Amino acid sequence: RIGIVAYSGEAIAKVPVTLDHQILNEEIQELNSNELLQGTSIGDGLAVSVAHLKDSKAKSKIVILMTDGVNTVPDAISPLVGAELARNNNIKVYTIGIGTNGYALMPTAVDSFTGDLIFTQAKVTIDEPILREVSQITGGKYYRATSTQSLADVYSEINQLEKSDLKSNT
Repeated sequence: RIGIVAYSGEAIAKVPVTLDHQILNEEIQELNSNELLQGTSIGDGLAVSVAHLKDSKAKSKIVILMTDGVNTVPDAISPLVGAELARNNNIKVYTIGIGTNGYALMPTAVDSFTGDLIFTQAKVTIDEPILREVSQITGGKYYRATSTQSLADVYSEINQLEKSDLKSNT
């Protein structure tokens, strides 16, 4: 069972925990960074994820938190508070720093005529110490993914670490 929480300057549950992987794939294709407040609020993303997992009876509850930046929303829940919430609810957090430090194309605006995202070069910095600490607090692990293949490798490793059988009538 998998769910999706999208976060930027705020966090929302896009898909609650489900067995319907088709809807997950469709929602991933439809993700739009401009539907949320701008910024990066790692703690809010964690808190919303915890809220959706805390009552689950699953033997293994995990959050895979991906980010390409640093926490930039000062009045939001801090990443370490989010990690404590996860730990207190027996949820492991695997963090993934994606992309590379330096400059990369980032969506910065929306074309008012076409609705397409406009990308510009922006400085990218990943807060690896915080991501490592979040994972350590919750019993998870930090990963770094700098390519599509390395991200696939990370998911493969997490998949091997975290397997639970689920009995279902469907």
